[in-house]
Amino acid sequence: MSNKVYNILWVDDEHEDMPAFKRLALDFDLKLVPFKSLDAGMAELERNLVLYDSVLLDAKFFEKEDDVADTEDTDYVHRAKERILQLPKKFDIHILTGQAEAFDSSDFKKAFKKVFKKGISEDVEALFNNLKVSAEGQLDFQIRNEYKRVFEIGNEKYLGSKIYEPISNLLKQIKTTNDFEPTKDNLLPLRKIIENSFDILFELSIIPEEIYKTGLNPTVKFLCNNRNNSGYSLVKDFMHPSMAYFFDNLVFITQDSQHDKKGLKLNVDEYISNIKSPYLFKSLVFQLLDYLIWLKQFIDENPNRELNANLWIKDKNIEIATNESYRMGQLEQDEKGHYHIGEYVLQYRKIHGNYDIGDKLEITKSIENTSTTKDKYPFFAISFKQI
Repeated sequence: MSNKVYNILWVDDEHEDMPAFKRLALDFDLKLVPFKSLDAGMAELERNLVLYDSVLLDAKFFEKEDDVADTEDTDYVHRAKERILQLPKKFDIHILTGQAEAFDSSDFKKAFKKVFKKGISEDVEALFNNLKVSAEGQLDFQIRNEYKRVFEIGNEKYLGSKIYEPISNLLKQIKTTNDFEPTKDNLLPLRKIIENSFDILFELSIIPEEIYKTGLNPTVKFLCNNRNNSGYSLVKDFMHPSMAYFFDNLVFITQDSQHDKKGLKLNVDEYISNIKSPYLFKSLVFQLLDYLIWLKQFIDENPNRELNANLWIKDKNIEIATNESYRMGQLEQDEKGHYHIGEYVLQYRKIHGNYDIGDKLEITKSIENTSTTKDKYPFFAISFKQI
């Protein structure tokens, strides 16, 4: 056996009675995903195109999974072919059958070029080798095996199989061409993958609920060991300093690229539009891959939800803002020049020259104001965003 795995969608109404065939397939590194019917098999293939490398069909099977014996029909294999040909990803179709009327039919062999006979060891071995050759021609297969450690995050213990497609799409973009000119839209999937990864960390109590609900930036700061103004202290750093540094910057760049408003520091969208180079995009994708490898390892080291609540301590006197409406408002300036939103005073140097009076802001983090303005403004806004 090699260290490669070939994912084969298989439709055969008798697959439950073929354990020896399944075991032999494993010796050839073939992972058969079986269904009894046209509807179930094609629905799975259409839903998870990126997961499958080739297709194996019987010549006769059910239309639906709960159909009964003697309702099998060769019509369904032709309908399966029609649906497969409509897919954006192309598959070789292999037929394994014990039906003499199919195996001996010249018309059937015109419709299906790769037909093998059940129960004939030479045919079965030839089938398995054909399936592997077919799979190795698939770009999805090549990417999945080249970046095997990354795709381990698609196990249901981590982010689940839904993550395969967005990761594969990113890797296809950087693998297939060097003259690719990304736009800010190409960076959006990176941000979505990162945001989705926080769900499992919250479920495992690695991220406190209060931080998780405030959104992307506070969560990133928390994971990156940022003790200043997070509202929580880590008992032990989650990330190596190198990882924390580049992950914080990865999120900062992708965030900046998605916003077109005052206060942007990098103007990433403008930069990638002018430079017309794929290399920033590629570097960000590779940083994301390193994060996903770290994420799997970190979850493996911290699988216990109850124990994970001991990984952090909530600080006193720090308030993490929620989405309550009174923390949103229009920027004002009082007679002494203090910028504020209601009872929240904002740092002068962060506002002056970057925002205009009347801009609508949301305060995302605040602490008790202990300065001379505390009587008028009892809260000091640590971080905020324009809305």
